[in-house]
Amino acid sequence: MKFTAKNSGKLSSYIKLSSDITATEAYDNNLEVMDMKLRFRDNGQDVKGYALYQNVPNPFSKETTVMFDLPSNQKATLSFYDVTGRKIDEISKVFNKGRNLVNVSFDDKVSGIIYYTLETDGFTQTKKMITLK
Repeated sequence: MKFTAKNSGKLSSYIKLSSDITATEAYDNNLEVMDMKLRFRDNGQDVKGYALYQNVPNPFSKETTVMFDLPSNQKATLSFYDVTGRKIDEISKVFNKGRNLVNVSFDDKVSGIIYYTLETDGFTQTKKMITLK
């Protein structure tokens, strides 16, 4: 589902599950009824530490988004490497405290597995993405 906000507020205050109209049910692989709950993630402004997330979508063909959290405004570098270790691209700048989103795309010469690394003075983490051409 996709929602568009018309007012500011906390999403968890506006959306809930109920069985008022239809039964609120989900089923596991054995067709047993499962408990359903909504989980809400904050917008990243209350970030306590560093985190690098899996890119979305993955795999991708034209563009993907890399998301990461920083505990303060600081310089960070996102580096992208092919499977041979050759650097494909690098984005280095001062990013904001909290959740950061970076949209990336690669030319048609790049396909397959790409490793991406987030580096700051106090944190380094690497993940991999798959691009399809």
